[in-house]
Amino acid sequence: MDKQLRPISAALALLAALAGCGEQAPAGKQAASPKSAGAGVKELAAAVVTAPAPASAAGVAAVRSAAKHGDSVIVSGRIKDFVEGAAVFTIVDGSLKDCKERGDGCSTPWDYCCEPTDTLTSNTATIKIVGSDSAVIRAGVKGVGGIDHLVDVAAEGIARFDPQGNLTVEARRVYVARP
Repeated sequence: MDKQLRPISAALALLAALAGCGEQAPAGKQAASPKSAGAGVKELAAAVVTAPAPASAAGVAAVRSAAKHGDSVIVSGRIKDFVEGAAVFTIVDGSLKDCKERGDGCSTPWDYCCEPTDTLTSNTATIKIVGSDSAVIRAGVKGVGGIDHLVDVAAEGIARFDPQGNLTVEARRVYVARP
């Protein structure tokens, strides 16, 4: 169990870092000024659409293998985790079954703790909803437009890959599937 918690803790730490706390602007670029909470909430509400994903949406695994850094993508999956106070969350490829679907009886089926770490890592993407200034919107996304754990979503934006190959999508639009 301890081996399973270490990667999850590391992933949450990475998510917090990706949310942009204390990030420096690259040389030659000005750092985006913080938005007021009201402006962030309005941009977030405008970015989240309750509608089916576009037909061109692809699962996390497909986007990770086909997209290049800077490509425009529409990636689909199920919501796993959230970063509190920021419009940042992770999604998992729809081909993976959550713990509840596996009959695990887990009280937190959205953590996919029943999946091997390497499988989960290669099928996960971080979604950062960005505003008009390309900065992460500083408002919690859970509950907006029906967004919650294990909800099917698609995020439309720019693919970014870190040196380890982890996928982050800087999304301008998120489609929320409604059953």
